[in-house]
Order: sequence, then structure tokens, then C-alpha cells
Amino acid sequence: ACGYDPGLFSLVMAIAEYESEFKPGLQGDNGQSLGMMQINTRWHTDRMEALGVTDLTDTAQCAAVALDYLRELVSRYGFEPESHELCLAYNMGPSGARKALADGITSNSYSESVFSTYQNYLEEMKAAPGVTSTEGGTAEQGPTEDTPIITTGKEEVKP
Repeated sequence: ACGYDPGLFSLVMAIAEYESEFKPGLQGDNGQSLGMMQINTRWHTDRMEALGVTDLTDTAQCAAVALDYLRELVSRYGFEPESHELCLAYNMGPSGARKALADGITSNSYSESVFSTYQNYLEEMKAAPGVTSTEGGTAEQGPTEDTPIITTGKEEVKP
């Protein structure tokens, strides 16, 4: 789902760590936010249906919804990829983030924590075998013949 984008992968990992400490069954917001990415069903039901997601406690399905939302925040709302502003928007929604930014608030404890963790994961990715660069959030080296193939039922995906 992240392709070969270490930046996006690191951001998703950082959000999951902050939101749930990677606990797939976690419920928040009186049961409305579910899974490791704490997807709020009040706001993301249509997105879930469009993606065919039925179980937010399934880590792959939950991550798919979060990735789709992050990509929308960048493409539709213009938030910079892998930024404090994007972290704000993931947490507060695009309207809340725009209001905070208009008020001169460019980060908060959520975005600072997530962004710091993101940077740590990105550093780990730089040291990972097969990743020659994380500049611009994209790995210069793609899959090799040794890369395992994951079958999702719809298509074969190389992680």
C-alpha cells in the first residue's frame, strides 16, 4: 500500500505508534475510532466502503484507510507530505488544521510527537538493506528477485 516510499511508510508507522501503540483492537472516542490507526467511523464510513474495508481491527485494512486519507489530505487539501501540517490534519481533520494554521499554530503535541517518531523511523529506513536513499520519501532501489510476494486475493503485491 505504501509502495516503495519509506517516508510514507515511516509516517504511517509513527501515526500507528502514537494512536494505538500498534494495538489493532483499540477503541477510542466512545467506540467511534477503531484500530491501530484510530479511524473514526463517523467520518470515514464512505471511504471504508469505497475501499472494501469491513474490519478496522485488521491491520492491513486499517492502514489502507489511513493511507487513503493521508493521500487525500495531500492531493485534495494541499497539505505538504510528511509534515507537521499533515499530522495536524490527520488528527484534527482538514478544517481543524486549516483553522489552527490560520491562527499561527503550525504544530501541537500530537504533530510534534508523531513527526519526531516519523523521523526516527525514517533514519532506521536509511540504514535498512536495499534502501539507498530516503530523500523525497522515495526509495531509489525497488524490489529485488528476493522480495516476497504477498497475495491479497485481488492482486499480487510486493512489500
